[in-house]
Amino acid sequence: MPANKELFPDYCARVSKVKSYLRKRAIPACIITNPAHIFYLTALYEVEGYLVCLPDGNCRFFTGGIFFRECSDKLPAILKDKISIELLSPKFFEYLKNFRNGAICSWDVSVERFEMLRKKSGIARVIPDFIMDMRAIKDAQEKKYIQRAQSIAKKTLLHIAQLVRPKVSELDLAAEIEFQINRYGGEGESFKPVIASGPNSAYPHHKPTRRKICEGDAVVVDIGAIYKGYASDLTETFLVGKCSSEMQTAYRTLCKLHSYINTLIRPGLLCRKLHNEAVMFLRKSGMADYFVHGLGHGVGIQVHEKPHIGSSSCDVLKKGMVITIEPGIYIPGKFGIRIEKMHFL
Repeated sequence: MPANKELFPDYCARVSKVKSYLRKRAIPACIITNPAHIFYLTALYEVEGYLVCLPDGNCRFFTGGIFFRECSDKLPAILKDKISIELLSPKFFEYLKNFRNGAICSWDVSVERFEMLRKKSGIARVIPDFIMDMRAIKDAQEKKYIQRAQSIAKKTLLHIAQLVRPKVSELDLAAEIEFQINRYGGEGESFKPVIASGPNSAYPHHKPTRRKICEGDAVVVDIGAIYKGYASDLTETFLVGKCSSEMQTAYRTLCKLHSYINTLIRPGLLCRKLHNEAVMFLRKSGMADYFVHGLGHGVGIQVHEKPHIGSSSCDVLKKGMVITIEPGIYIPGKFGIRIEKMHFL
């Protein structure tokens, strides 16, 4: 992905935030392995390796031969004094031995990987994923990219709406979605789309099959696009032909719920309170038992980021966050309805 000069100052500021975090906690070195975190700090998109950050603000990115030349060529010029690109080799472990009590960012580090690093390099501990907290607050440029990804997904949904009809299969729609996202300027799908028709729509994350849409079906279409490395996430449910009154009532209820939740969203609100308000709203309609997942989540480089908007969440909404609100009603063996919209705080 070509580097964008508009983002260079932001990358420098992000590296400085990491420097400040490490200094305050006397962490001599921190290893970051999450490719999304690496992109956030370096502009290197979808590459694998070990980014070693130091409290003096300097970083070294160790990567394999598959990515080495690409990283060397695509690292933004403004970062070349801060980040060096090096080939992953036994020297990597020798380098880490220079930092007693070094750490690895907790993201999804397996026990096996941590033990390997501990034995070979002396890395001593796992620390909280502070980069994920940094990424939860989007700057103006990030918001522009997410808004563009959102626009691409919206255009795709409008196109798909014309194709949701009897005898069209779920897989037919999935193939068309991928094509249209690219046609409208996306760089790919942010996740494999959920296309769920008829009884399949009662499964929140149903994978598309050869089932063909029938008259009276609810068809859940959950899609996302990527633009400049940033994701979107939108869901619409289409009611095909003459649908049951129960189905129509469920759809109207979710539309009203969205209108209500919109009045509550603001910085400072505890995320679990937002979720619980949605549950209470659905309880008044007798549908709370059919709402089986969290109300929403953050969106950014990854389609699921902080904050988590669910019953057990300790996250708080903050200015700069981008979130989705996606209430759903799923009646086993009958149908499911989900509507998902994005919000920029």
